[in-house]
Parts: sequence; structure tokens; C-alpha cells
Amino acid sequence: MLKWYLVLSVSLISFAFAENPAKRRIHFYITVDWEGVDFKSGILDPKDLERVEAFREKFPKYPMVHYLNAAYYTNGELDAEEVTKRTNRVLREIDELGLHFHPWENLVDAAGVDFIEGPTYFDKELSPPEGKGSPLYPKGHRGGDIPTWAYPEKDLKKLLKFSMDTLAEHGYTELKGFRAGGWQTNSKVLKVLKELGFETESSPVPAEKVANLYPNTTLAKNVSQLWSETTNTSHPYIDEKSGMLMMPNNAGLADYVDADEFIETLEKNLDKVDDDLHIVYGFHLETAVEYMDRLDDAIERMEELASKRGIELVPTTYKEVTPQLRLKKSSGSCYQLMRALLLI
Repeated sequence: MLKWYLVLSVSLISFAFAENPAKRRIHFYITVDWEGVDFKSGILDPKDLERVEAFREKFPKYPMVHYLNAAYYTNGELDAEEVTKRTNRVLREIDELGLHFHPWENLVDAAGVDFIEGPTYFDKELSPPEGKGSPLYPKGHRGGDIPTWAYPEKDLKKLLKFSMDTLAEHGYTELKGFRAGGWQTNSKVLKVLKELGFETESSPVPAEKVANLYPNTTLAKNVSQLWSETTNTSHPYIDEKSGMLMMPNNAGLADYVDADEFIETLEKNLDKVDDDLHIVYGFHLETAVEYMDRLDDAIERMEELASKRGIELVPTTYKEVTPQLRLKKSSGSCYQLMRALLLI
């Protein structure tokens, strides 16, 4: 009797959905890459923090996925208490915390790992090995443009574990998401991440976009090898070997994708993808002043577009959707669920 009741219940639910199909959704993720160094001014520049705070006041319902960086605690430019104080200014309870990693020399040294000097993926012309005078790292920080995967597996695991422990010491725990500097994640990195308890990885990026941004560079070559199949309509998938849930950064970052291009990407996804959309956009904390206006503009235009098309816009985080996505992406999950119900 119970079995037939369950069958009837499932049938009624299916009929209800058929009669009243759920509104299509845009799951929208804002990611923040915390670089761990200064670009043009001081570490965690108050001006950048103020710009993020202004955004949070204007868009209070939009959570962020913060990829924090332990290097703020190892570069010696601010004491630990001040680093934590400045970081906390822009965090909110609705946010998710993850890990961003560049193998900066100070971080590598603090972790007790032998530093690798090169080759860099920005090449000597853009980022000299000595660092000083580089337009990217004016104070001479080294290592930021060394691929994550360049380190041996044992050392890489030590570096990431040290980063996690350092952040945990200052209250930043439950780091389940990861993004590599320069999008430099490969199968070795994914293996280590899985072993350390990470669940999502958001380094996949449209290779064509990177090739246009950095033509004829080692970075573009690396990305074309790592993410050759990633485009601006790529959606979440499970890496078969590691089991990691991959969240492609399909809309890029505001640093190099303005609101016009963002809307073009959104419309392309709406036309090409029949299911709910997962759109990943964001910015670097260190360039918030320069580029966050683009994020404001993109959100306002996206809200208008969603309303006009009758689509539900859902600002969210990876941790909110991971269970559902895993169930959906797992092969045969619906069949297994139905089988389990019928066998009760």
C-alpha cells in the first residue's frame, strides 16, 4: 500500500509541475578575488574597501563568494589584527568564504616550502623574475605569476593547508571553494583540493577571452590547454576524476568584462541554454575602485532584463546550490531516487 501511495504522490507532483512549470531562473554569483598583495597602493586599501561597502549598501540582498588570501598575513605590511579588521569590513553573513591562491614568495617561505622562481606565465617582459619595477607588482613581490601546478604535489598540499590554517586562525573557516591565480588549476591541483575537503572549483575560464587579453603569452597558452572547452556559455559540471564540482567563471571579472559584454554573455546564455542559468561574474578586491561601477551597471541591467523576460533572478552562492547541482549532475540520480522510493 505504501509503495502505491508513493507512486501516486510522485505522479501528482510530476503532474503539478507539468501544469505549473517552474519559472526559469538565473542563478547569479558574485566572486571576489583577494590577491594578497598591493597593486598600486597599500595592502587592503581603504578606498577599495569603501567602494565594496557602498555596493553592499546599494545591493544588500546580493551575497558574495570571497576567495580570501592568506598572504595578507605573511607579507608583513600590516599586522594581523589590522588585516582581519579591514577584511571584516566587507564581509556579510550571507556571504561564502573560499580560498584564492598565488604562490607569493612570502607565503611560500612562511609555509616552509622551497620557493620556485620560474618560469612565470606572464613572461619576463611583463613580470621580471626580480619583481621590482613590474607594473603588476611595484613593491617587488615575487611568485604571483608562477603556476599553482608548478609545485610538487606534496608541497602544493602543504601550501594550501598552510593557507587554510592561517585564515582559520583569524576566524575564516569552512573554506569549501577554490580559485587559482591565473586560472592555473590542473588535475594535480584538483586532487589536492579534494583531499583537503574543498567542494567547488571556479578556475575554468573562457580560453578565447584570455587569449584576447594576453595574446602570445605563456598565460594564454596555459589557459588554452587547461580550459580549451570552456566558453562563456559553459555551466557547472563535475570533474570525473576528482569529483570536484566545477563552476566556470563564464562571465569573467569586471576588470576586463564591462556591463555591455556582460549583458551580451547573459543573452547568449538565455538563447543557448534551455535550463536554469548559472552566471559567474566578479572583481578583484584590489581594483574595486576602478571596476565596481561595471558590476553595479551589470546588475541593474540584468534585473531589468530578467523582469522583462519573466525570469526569476536568484543572487546566490556556491554553498547554497552545491547539493542540488550534485544531485542534478550525478548520472542516473533521478532514476536512483525513483528506484529507492519504489523499493521502500
